[in-house]
Amino acid sequence: MKTELGVHLGLSARMARRNLGLTQAAVAERLGVAREVYARLERGHMLPSIHTLRGLCTVLHVPPHALLALDATIETPPGRK
Repeated sequence: MKTELGVHLGLSARMARRNLGLTQAAVAERLGVAREVYARLERGHMLPSIHTLRGLCTVLHVPPHALLALDATIETPPGRK
């Protein structure tokens, strides 16, 4: 399952991981997932659970809106508060 969101999330995670000088194995260990699972995430073949996404943001020091391709200043849709 390769989606636009998956590809963006994977590329963002890979860039952040490399900037921190971490290996896929190191990130996977900190997240509590197998290295193969983390590698699939970086390649955009899967999306993380909410729990794993939260951990990924913590480990990689990346805000969730950056991994999810969202603007930090998203406006509330009309009619919603």
